[in-house]
Amino acid sequence: MQVWHFNGAVAGLLLLLINSCLCAKIIHFVPTLSYSHVAFNGKLAEAFKEKGHNVTIILIDVDPTVSSTAAGNVEVHRIDVNMTNGILPSTLWHNPGPFENASPLNPKIMLKLTRVASIFVQTCKNLLLDKGLIFEIKNRQYDIGVVEQYDMCGIGFLKLINVKSIIWLSATGMYRMQPETMGINYPLSYVPELFAPLTDKMSLIQRLLNAGIACVTEMLHKILPIAEENRIFKRLNNKKHFNLFKEASYSNLILANIQPFLDFPAPTSNNIFPIGGLTVPPCQKKSKLNPQWREITDIAPFFIITFGSIAKTIEMPKEMQRSLFRSFKFFPQFTFIVKYENITKEIQKYSENVYLAKWLPQIDLICHSNYYGIITHGGWSTVLESLSYARPMILMPLFADHFKNANVIADRHLGIIIDKSMIHKDTFTDAIEELVTNQRYSLNSAKFAKMLKEGLPTDLPRLVSHGVQRYSLNSAKFAKMLKEGLPTDLPTLVSHGVQRSLRDSRFSQKNFRFKSADRSLWRNNSGDIFILLTLFIITVSI
Repeated sequence: MQVWHFNGAVAGLLLLLINSCLCAKIIHFVPTLSYSHVAFNGKLAEAFKEKGHNVTIILIDVDPTVSSTAAGNVEVHRIDVNMTNGILPSTLWHNPGPFENASPLNPKIMLKLTRVASIFVQTCKNLLLDKGLIFEIKNRQYDIGVVEQYDMCGIGFLKLINVKSIIWLSATGMYRMQPETMGINYPLSYVPELFAPLTDKMSLIQRLLNAGIACVTEMLHKILPIAEENRIFKRLNNKKHFNLFKEASYSNLILANIQPFLDFPAPTSNNIFPIGGLTVPPCQKKSKLNPQWREITDIAPFFIITFGSIAKTIEMPKEMQRSLFRSFKFFPQFTFIVKYENITKEIQKYSENVYLAKWLPQIDLICHSNYYGIITHGGWSTVLESLSYARPMILMPLFADHFKNANVIADRHLGIIIDKSMIHKDTFTDAIEELVTNQRYSLNSAKFAKMLKEGLPTDLPRLVSHGVQRYSLNSAKFAKMLKEGLPTDLPTLVSHGVQRSLRDSRFSQKNFRFKSADRSLWRNNSGDIFILLTLFIITVSI
């Protein structure tokens, strides 16, 4: 376990210098859930650091294979929390695997999510046992804490070290529990759940499915991890009541890796800032591809085939793999570069227009002028990367938010969806044929790439600073605002209001009968309420 030691005089001098240049001390709380989440935090940390802020990332080591890619000028500390090596990836990515049924309503997935939740609870317990570590971090007196929405332990940890201003992140699309914690209701009748394979245009059956997935994911999120972590922090803070959701609701702002034009309609708030695409690195003027890669990519337009760092191409079901590789021979005008883990060389030629590689320099390949498109799993980072460089995609969603991401892309005609449960020999051939022959995918990708670029904040650190200041007014200012907003003569105001409401018989009860439109609205809402209550009772009984 790593413990930091500081010279008091040096620390004081550094703090004085930081304050003198109006820089903030920012701490990122980052469990090593996956590469994409850690990379998202790293890019944000770099953006803060470039503006002169003092930034520290603490990596909570739940998966030792995941490391930070933040630049060297960002201070990174990896915290050992005494978890069994490999327990998280072996639990999260197997039984069932990514190419199997990943619906949250699948009992195997429910059991898996319960096990993952217990791992995060144990991680939280182990982290908080190290009093020395907490003391050292607390003494650094951070101004701003940054934490993602999937692990609420970070909210409690920032509270424990007396961080007053919290930035709540979402590296994926918005999970409903995050905005609803901030008081923003997501109606399930037209806002698809993050883990649901749906759009905003739902039939009655699809709305039932959406509500069912919402009930299951919410209960799995609240019952085990949140309830147990609430008890942990209640003991640490010596309080009768402690609620992580309540503490999260005091967050100063939410930075979400989304853009409204790349999402389905949903209620929002002025303390939710969309920054989708901000963490996608710009293309370099000079290619970083080595000579071997340049030789392959310069031949012809090429496709990239990768299913992320989790799903391995070699673990594909045989029929799926045959359909994929069979499709390549029908398009000799293209080169296909496949991330394939089970080869002896780093890059290996498979056939005339197919190359296999253990690892792909993905951004450098996407930046190449011959890059045509990607066949991938629908991970949000990969989607944003390909779209940022104006290229269409073929998406085969595997798990979690992939299904919603794929539906957003298909709805905007930026790509094509392949259903992993309905693969036949021509599945990939038909998808590539449609992408190549129908120009609307390329044209729309170019249009949305421009929108994505223009939709980014020009100065992220200034945006964050503004958000924190706006929501961190002290109690004296609020008291003054409250006092100035009160009526000067409350009794007179009340008397006037009562008299006005009673003076005319037209405001009697008969005028408050339901109109036909009101009755219809009431019936619709009553039905939704009844359906949700029924689903809730059924889910609990299961």
